[in-house]
Amino acid sequence: MGIGGNLATTLMTCLLACALLFPKGFLPEDYELAVVQSRFFEVSWGPVGRLLFLVVAAAFLTDTWLATADGVSRMQADIVTILFPERSKRFTVRQWYYIFLGLLTVITSLTMLLDQPGPLILISAAIGFAGTIIFPVALYLLNHRLLAPQLPEWARPSKESARRLLFCFVAYFGLAVVYLWIG
Repeated sequence: MGIGGNLATTLMTCLLACALLFPKGFLPEDYELAVVQSRFFEVSWGPVGRLLFLVVAAAFLTDTWLATADGVSRMQADIVTILFPERSKRFTVRQWYYIFLGLLTVITSLTMLLDQPGPLILISAAIGFAGTIIFPVALYLLNHRLLAPQLPEWARPSKESARRLLFCFVAYFGLAVVYLWIG
């Protein structure tokens, strides 16, 4: 569902860009990606739509960073306390969580100083897109090849789910080929 929804929104965003922005010559440069995308809403709702998009985009970026920092900090705290049970007793799991949250905050702050937001956004987008291409294959191998033989019949993934994963892989791989061909 998530991959299919992501694919649908990606294709709709591309369609909107081709229909609204490209004919008017609005192409993002450097860190102007959100500003150019806000023109989707400015076309329909005027300046209020543009401002609304920028506020929502900022909220999404903040929410994404907070969710990622929280998840990674929790995971790292668990890993440290499980892999190093004796040495990790100096701090509680909660303290380890805050240590890792602080480290992630510092790393993020330093990373932001390295370059303008544009290249960082493009790098993270490329990494995310590559992950989206790899994910259906990895999920298929994990669920249909590695785990399926060990599961009872009622818990095994269906052939329909394998077809859906194949569809997602082909769609995203096709988009990557088109992107590389055009770019």
